[in-house]
Order: sequence, then C-alpha cells, then structure tokens
Amino acid sequence: MPRRPLRIPLPVVGACLAVGLAVILGGAAPGAALGAPPARVVSNVPAAGHVVALTFDDAWDPAATRRLFEILAAEDVPATFFPVAVGVEGDPALWREIVAAGDVVGSHTIDHPDLTALSDERLVAEIGGARRAIEAALGERMAPLLRPPFGRLDDRVRHVAAAAGYGTLVLWDVASSDWAEPDPSVVAARSLAGHDGSIVLLHAGPASTIAALPAIIAGYRARGFALVTVPALLAAAG
Repeated sequence: MPRRPLRIPLPVVGACLAVGLAVILGGAAPGAALGAPPARVVSNVPAAGHVVALTFDDAWDPAATRRLFEILAAEDVPATFFPVAVGVEGDPALWREIVAAGDVVGSHTIDHPDLTALSDERLVAEIGGARRAIEAALGERMAPLLRPPFGRLDDRVRHVAAAAGYGTLVLWDVASSDWAEPDPSVVAARSLAGHDGSIVLLHAGPASTIAALPAIIAGYRARGFALVTVPALLAAAG
C-alpha cells in the first residue's frame, strides 16, 4: 500500500531550510538563526505619506534597461529594480552604474520561476544563488529585498528568504500590466493609480514602459507625490 507522506511542522521545515541554505552559502546564512521569524510581506506603506515607489522587474535586456535607467537619471528619479540574476550578469557595468546613481537593486531570483512550485533544494538555490550572483556583479551587498516572481509566495518561501538575509518580500498595489500592453498611454494611466505609500509594478524591458515612463513621472509630480525607493518608503513609515 502507498506510504502516507510525512508531514513536518512548518517551523521545523523553516529551520531545516535555513541550515541547508547556510551550507550552500558556505557558512551561516545572514540572520538564519533557528526559529527566526519569516520575511515580512509589503505591498504598500500608507504611513509613509505622500510618496510613491516605482519598481521595475526582470531586466532581461540590458539595452532596454539602460534606456529606462537613462530616463530615470535625467529626471532625477530614484527607483527600485528587481532584476533576475541572469539579466544582471549580462551587463554588470550597467548595474554598478545603477547603484552608483542611488537606485536600489533587490532580487527577482535567478530566472523567474514560481517559487511555491519548487522543491526545497531548488527553492534554496534560486533565492540564495540569485543573491550571490547579483552581489558578485555589483561588487557589493545588494538590498535585502526580494520580489517573488508572479507575486507568488507562501510560508516556506518567507522562511527561506529570511534565512538568505532578505528581510522583506516586496509585492505591489498598483500593476501597470506593461508586459502585455503595447500602448504607452494605457501603461501610464494604470501606473498613475497610486496613492500615499503605493508600490508601482513596472518592468525593465517593454517598449511601452520606456515610452510611458516620462508621463508616469510627470503625472505623479503634478499630483504632488515624491518618487522614492522602496527602502525610503519603508523608512518614511518608521
């Protein structure tokens, strides 16, 4: 007869994954004390006041990412990037420029899988491996922020993220759907639906995003919003 699956309490699973991650990283994982709390999940921060954070995922194409970065730099707008590690490895010099300009770089895993569907071993590799690859390209520590692909997460993902040193999983409350929308005016209109403390999801890559970005920036400024990074958003809320 088939064996019944062994059900292990989630705290035990989290502790085991933390130990496994420490081994993969070649030492104690940052903040990976057994029984440590899971990473927090943030989609907006209303207490931050009249500010909005523009965030950009993926960045598969270095040329498109550079154009986006040039617009942000010209407009003096700080942003938060959540690139896949393979994208960062494609042009490390660009990402060092992005960090030097004051933008924030988090992680969007190695190659964008649904983290909730992975085995424990691959989950640890995706989260910890992405951090190693991005930090190697940057030549410095990255922000302790992780955006799970598709926004999909569960308690197991939160525990592994915390064990890898990611204190915060960053979601969003405003979605541009730019990855599927070729019309820049539609992307801009959707992106401008933010309110106090909103986190706006965009992507580094689509031509519609690049074309819409000046209107997004102008639209928020016309409404009196300051555009900030996710860490600044969190800090503003105390």
